[in-house]
Amino acid sequence: MAQPRVYRDGMQCPRCGSNWLPKYGRSRGKQRYRCQQCLYRFTLDAQHPHQPERVKNMAVAMYTEGNSIEAIGRMLGMKSGTVYSWVKKACQARNLLRITGEQRRDRSRGRALPKVISFDEMWSYAGARRRGKRRECWVWTAVVEEADGRKWVDYEVGDRSEATFLRLYERLPEAERYRTDAYQVYGWLPTDRHEVGKGSEVNRNEGLHSRLRDKLNRLHRRTKGYSKSMTMLGDSIALVCLTLKLI
Repeated sequence: MAQPRVYRDGMQCPRCGSNWLPKYGRSRGKQRYRCQQCLYRFTLDAQHPHQPERVKNMAVAMYTEGNSIEAIGRMLGMKSGTVYSWVKKACQARNLLRITGEQRRDRSRGRALPKVISFDEMWSYAGARRRGKRRECWVWTAVVEEADGRKWVDYEVGDRSEATFLRLYERLPEAERYRTDAYQVYGWLPTDRHEVGKGSEVNRNEGLHSRLRDKLNRLHRRTKGYSKSMTMLGDSIALVCLTLKLI
């Protein structure tokens, strides 16, 4: 025989507003309820304030200015997990909007080749310990200067191997010249158009790396804040680059 529905006067589900709320056990001595409409579980004394979009946008803006998740939570009076979920959704949304080099290459067919593409790699403190071994994480950047003087950036997150560099290189259009340092991986570039040296165009990558380290707490010293997720690091870079209009 089916149990009768339990409707509670003066109580509402924090998520959907339904009052169809049967009891759902206890947590640390406090009565829990489960909404039969949306299956959301909660306790009576838990606060579920609805934050306006301006607060979420403020948290994301603070994140792109070098503040950590914990610091943003303290300043806004929010739990760090809530701030993290806001930032993560914003980063994922920006990454979906990112125009990759492959898309730009398809759009630029029939146009003049870019004047120069400079490559460089940047060490990050991101990494996850797997079975006692630390997985290193590097950020590879490419600064592309078009024939009309416009510049844009593409990047790849991974280790410091040829495979990571080739994933970035294969997305980019052909260029008149390439500038890199003397790292042996860059031997894949065309020899007749490849220039080796840390000066001139490669300094653009160094400037980009400096801006990323300034704008992302995940790229600060490990003792202050670092990322354990390579995916989140890549999405965060997309957020900063779109904010700075580099992509």
